[in-house]
Amino acid sequence: MADEVEWKRPRANDDEEELLRQQEEFLKAKQPPAQDVVSTSQGSGEMINPVMKDRIQDTKGKLQDMVQNIPAISSNIILGNIMERKFNIKEYEFNDNCVSTAVELPEIYGPNDMSLMNKNDSKQSLFSQKVLSEKLKSMRDNCVKIHTDESSHCNKEENIMTKYNLLQIYKENSLKLAQMSEVEILKEKRKLEETLDAKIIQFLRHKKNKSIEKSIKQNRQLDASVMNKTAVVTEVSNDKKIKLSSDNVNTKMDCEDGTLSIPDSSKEIFKESKQKGWLHMNTPEPEKLKWMEDLPEKEKDETLPDKEYNARFDFNGLLLPYKDESLTVNKGLYHHGEEPERPGYSFQELLQLSRSSNQQQRCTALTTLANTMENMRRGWYDKALHPAPLTALSQKNILLLLRFSLDDSSVAVVTAALQALRAFLVSEADEVCLDRLYGFEGYIEPTLTPQLEDNDTSSLKDHELAQLDAVAALLRSDFLLRIRYILSAMHPPPVGVKCALEILIRLARHSHITALNISSTPYLLDTIIQNFIPLSTDRLAMQNEINNVYGIPVVTAIKLCRVLVTYGKKPIAQKLDHFKIIQAILTYISSETGKDHINLSIESLRLWRMLLHYKVGLDSVTGAQLTLISQLQLLLSNHDIQNTSELACEHAAALIAVASHEKMLKPNISTLLMKWSTQFSSISSSNLLSDNNAATDREPSCLPNLDVLTENGELQPIVSVNSCIPFLATIFNTLYNNSRVAEIRLILEHPSFLKYIKDLEKTEWSLERSWFSRTELYLLTTVVRAVFLLGDTINNRTAQIVWKITIKLISTLPADATDHVRKLLQIALSNEKVNLEIITNELAKLDLTSTVDQIKTGLRSDATSLYERYIAANGDWNQAAMPKDWLFLPLVHIYTKSKNDIKLQSEDKDSILTVLSLALVLPDLMEKLSPTLRFSRLILVYLCDTIYLDSDVAMLLLNVLSNLLRRYHARLNFQTELPGLSSFTDLFTALCEHFYSNSYGDDGFAMILLVPVAQRHDPHYRKLLWSEHAAALRYLKLLPEKLVLPLKEYLYPEEEDTSLIESYITALVRGVIKKTWCPIPFKIAVHHSAMYLKRTNGLAMRMRMQVEKLRNRDIADALLHYVPPQL
Repeated sequence: MADEVEWKRPRANDDEEELLRQQEEFLKAKQPPAQDVVSTSQGSGEMINPVMKDRIQDTKGKLQDMVQNIPAISSNIILGNIMERKFNIKEYEFNDNCVSTAVELPEIYGPNDMSLMNKNDSKQSLFSQKVLSEKLKSMRDNCVKIHTDESSHCNKEENIMTKYNLLQIYKENSLKLAQMSEVEILKEKRKLEETLDAKIIQFLRHKKNKSIEKSIKQNRQLDASVMNKTAVVTEVSNDKKIKLSSDNVNTKMDCEDGTLSIPDSSKEIFKESKQKGWLHMNTPEPEKLKWMEDLPEKEKDETLPDKEYNARFDFNGLLLPYKDESLTVNKGLYHHGEEPERPGYSFQELLQLSRSSNQQQRCTALTTLANTMENMRRGWYDKALHPAPLTALSQKNILLLLRFSLDDSSVAVVTAALQALRAFLVSEADEVCLDRLYGFEGYIEPTLTPQLEDNDTSSLKDHELAQLDAVAALLRSDFLLRIRYILSAMHPPPVGVKCALEILIRLARHSHITALNISSTPYLLDTIIQNFIPLSTDRLAMQNEINNVYGIPVVTAIKLCRVLVTYGKKPIAQKLDHFKIIQAILTYISSETGKDHINLSIESLRLWRMLLHYKVGLDSVTGAQLTLISQLQLLLSNHDIQNTSELACEHAAALIAVASHEKMLKPNISTLLMKWSTQFSSISSSNLLSDNNAATDREPSCLPNLDVLTENGELQPIVSVNSCIPFLATIFNTLYNNSRVAEIRLILEHPSFLKYIKDLEKTEWSLERSWFSRTELYLLTTVVRAVFLLGDTINNRTAQIVWKITIKLISTLPADATDHVRKLLQIALSNEKVNLEIITNELAKLDLTSTVDQIKTGLRSDATSLYERYIAANGDWNQAAMPKDWLFLPLVHIYTKSKNDIKLQSEDKDSILTVLSLALVLPDLMEKLSPTLRFSRLILVYLCDTIYLDSDVAMLLLNVLSNLLRRYHARLNFQTELPGLSSFTDLFTALCEHFYSNSYGDDGFAMILLVPVAQRHDPHYRKLLWSEHAAALRYLKLLPEKLVLPLKEYLYPEEEDTSLIESYITALVRGVIKKTWCPIPFKIAVHHSAMYLKRTNGLAMRMRMQVEKLRNRDIADALLHYVPPQL
């Protein structure tokens, strides 16, 4: 017993932390139980009563089955699982008489208090009335203190009331009020109003009006009211009846005021609830009753807010105006949350509603989100909403929210989730336009994989991966298995099936590996082909309205197979052949299946063509020869391009693509194409000349799309119905491959075509990085090659225009078209273009130590090969193969080598000479580049070690830069962003350091160093040279007559920066610059310093006084008696 520990028992005033601490100490001690449980079973282990044993065994089996059958419900990642600690209220007993008055934690009220409230009609809650009783007790204590100080006026023992007495009085008053009728209560109220002070009555009413505010504010006001009540009690402390009557009045007035605050629409409900005794309807709740009030009337002169306001949408996803008089409360969506006076739902409210426990609300929210995102993809709200809604939703991980919704057991919710997920992932406009260009350029279609810095995403969490690659995050969540289950077991309606298949199409476009993963998912393709690509079309032909697509050919399912073959290539084509899909295709193209027949035929022919492209089912064309011939003849007789529908044209193109695999059908195809070629008379809409801007901010970076809809939802012109550029590109390529010179010349001399290429040469191109623009780029590439094929037979004006287009094409073609870029480089820098006589005439004017023949030989043999090494290998379709300033790529490469302390070789000098020669002789190569970009690239030569001191390099570089500065020095802007350059300040600093370290005062280098310090440019560059790098001033020996820029550029406008004036004067006084060895800096310093000293402000006068005291009278006289030159 000595070792037994005496534990401290919990007290009434212990808080929660104290109780948990005591519990932890008790558990750590591991004390033995006070009593032991003794088993009454027999020694054999069997129970005494065998009947009980059987019952227990049955119970165990049932419990085990119940546990195994519990469905696994995923937790909501948006909100998370919130657990509440469980307490058993029956274990606690409360006694008002023994509860301490200094209780820190809120008390739990007993049945006495509940019975008290059941008899009270006040609208105050139980908690607030209990707090009020405690405040009355506090008021009593204050009253005690007052009577203690004024003992001569009051008797202490008479005024102190215990808590028990106070509650008894309160119960009696409440009981009396409950027994009185309304007429009697009003009569007593009037008596009290005549007896009590008007100020007290006004105070009590004002206090009650504020009681519906927030609880924190209510408590503060209650504290203040208690202090005021203390004064009231002090005045009437001798008369207890008056005090208690005041409390009764307060109780009744509270009840009456609460009744008056009830909306008119709710008063009848409360009257009926009192009569019938409805449960929990005896206490009005103003916060909830506000939802039943009518909206306040709008002011007629109410105007739109100046600042941005929250966007709201209707169920169709349409953006609603801030104020719409025609949209009444009955028609709009009001009382939805915040801003009840505005119609519509915000994104925050829709996301919250999508997690509702009510199935209909979840479906409504998800379908509304789907409609809204669909409208956003159409570009309707590109400039109306900020930030971009799709990007904002992606950042809030809406992808994971929609993925969780797919795990719902309800078919309606799953269907709505599929609609929303399809709207988030799929761009319908992109899919339609990709179908229009189907079969162009070898059946290549774009891969929509985000650009990631690190391709290893295994360590990322789901929400982190969703921000970088939405498709990869979806695949990680077993999305394919869930889709398989939805299609095979849940059997969603047609819209759900279509959305699921379209989502799979978008996933397949992600990458080659993703397409293979979809095709290799167990039983996924089996489910799709078995249910949606049947061999028979009877059900489709018999039903006018389809409510169940199972067992009916679905066009989207056939397209999914075609897209899988496009991205997965031959392995998927062979896998589809095992499913005997060609038999279903032949059935679809040869039978009439109602209104969807043409769509079904188009997709069937396209899938057939892709299978033939990978040498699968080649014998099927021969077997279907009769069917193909009959359909080709039907096209020849009935198909007129100018008077037919778009679907009919797509069907004709797909049919010809399949028929071209059979040699016997080619005569029919040639006749058909000859008929159509006469119906194209002019160039249709061009992407490059459209002046449209891509909607770069519409899509999140984790979900790249083709953006066929430009800003404001405009369709790219090249995919419009009237565009014939894809057809013309195919015709031009065919003519070039067959060397049909006469036909090529005929097209090139057509007035519409000449106008088209002239506009291309003059105009800055638009939508260069669009996937759909590659059709036009492919046309222009073929035109350039065709013109090169014609040679001298074409007029010089047209040849020159096409050559300039070639220069622009080199920096525009995508990185996956490297072969075309190499061919264009050979054409642009060919021997025929780099005319030897022009080079001889230009270079002969220069005093070069190398012979002219050596320069010509270098240009003729090395120009093309020099640039081919910089073509991006294995690039993506949305990146350019060469930058805009591709001419200067060798200079950038050599500068990088020099910066990394790699010794330069003789071939580096040859490369620099080649670049400078091309820039001098063929200035059109850099015509479309800004003067600032050209200047920043050419001056890199001065940072390539000392190669600029070579006489040939120095002479060429000086001439190229002199020509540039004479023409464009006024257009130089060193504040603009330059590709590959963080800031021009860093480049200028490197030039200053390199100049005074190894330039030997080179005139060309000095001329370049003086360009940024001209007065038209930022004074920051002048400060760098005259303060931090003042040592370079001594070596600026350039004579004024060798200066390329006019001297006026350095003298006017006059300098306003006083720190620069001080730097000028300091350099003059200290002898850093002198007229004998650096005349231009000396002239600049004297001019600006002297002109500033002529001013009349205080600083200029003080500086003038100091200059007058200089011992160097030559400098002082030059500054004080300076006469500005006449320029």
